[in-house]
Amino acid sequence: MTSTLIIKDAGQISLDPGQKQRYWLEVGHSWFGPERLPLIVLRGIEAGPKLVTLACQHGDEGYGVLGALDLANELDPAAMKGELWILPCANIHGFTAGKRASPYDCQDMNRVHPGKADGTVSEQIAYALHQQVFPGADLIVDLHGGSPENGDTAFAMWADIAGKPSILPIVSSLKLDFVIGSRKSIAGMLSNSAIDLGIPQISIEAGSAINYGRDNAALMQGFVRDCMKHLNMLPEPPPQSRSLPLMRMATHYAETGGAFKTLVAFGEEVRQGQTLGYIMDLVGNIAQEVRASEAGIVAVMRTGIRVHPGETVTTLAIPTGASS
Repeated sequence: MTSTLIIKDAGQISLDPGQKQRYWLEVGHSWFGPERLPLIVLRGIEAGPKLVTLACQHGDEGYGVLGALDLANELDPAAMKGELWILPCANIHGFTAGKRASPYDCQDMNRVHPGKADGTVSEQIAYALHQQVFPGADLIVDLHGGSPENGDTAFAMWADIAGKPSILPIVSSLKLDFVIGSRKSIAGMLSNSAIDLGIPQISIEAGSAINYGRDNAALMQGFVRDCMKHLNMLPEPPPQSRSLPLMRMATHYAETGGAFKTLVAFGEEVRQGQTLGYIMDLVGNIAQEVRASEAGIVAVMRTGIRVHPGETVTTLAIPTGASS
């Protein structure tokens, strides 16, 4: 086991070829002193690309945390080229609380990029990532995915950079069920800021509570390994690209709180108006019947029972008629 160093700036990182080092990177301040993020850096025996992967921007999405930690522990830097920077848990406070947003500032970390040096805790973290971790990267892989409350089929969004080769061949080779089009998205998302930095980015959603956590983690680790193969960072040949359906999403939200019972399964094709599930109050009255707004495929589904108003209960993937 390597020692863990506390550093105030990622500029302090200096590794010999074939070395792996674990850090706590100071990224700002909180009520209790310096705010730190876990960072693991692997430097291959030869020069090559820099890949940055981060997990758990949303604190309740823990499968990427385990996948990132497994990846860091199992990869041998002496068998790779370039540099791999791993941030296993970007939202530590959300992760420890089991909440999507940070309980410090009630902010969704994936809505505050590129952050602020003197902002909230979430904004300080985002700012440090953009100033210290992302620069020089050839690709950013952002691991999202299911939680004990919500599960996902495997899908991804990606952001190409004008004037650079498209990363769609990489995305299309991953073990995904479908993709969502390359585009600028909601303000404050990492994908927007990655475009502004000139770095291509892949955002992956995968994993559910119907599988063991270790299996979800292995899936997450596999995504990053396959990206590394495409970048010639690992000696194995990359997986072949294939045609993946291009989808858009239609999300259904809880209008009331209670106990949610799903009536559909992941990957199931549903028709418009079909009952996807219902929410009961605690004496058994059906408070909300969730019906499909249009025909599609069940891509995201609530696997937990407890639900609050405004939370996602089901998301359908709607075919666009196109493919990657």
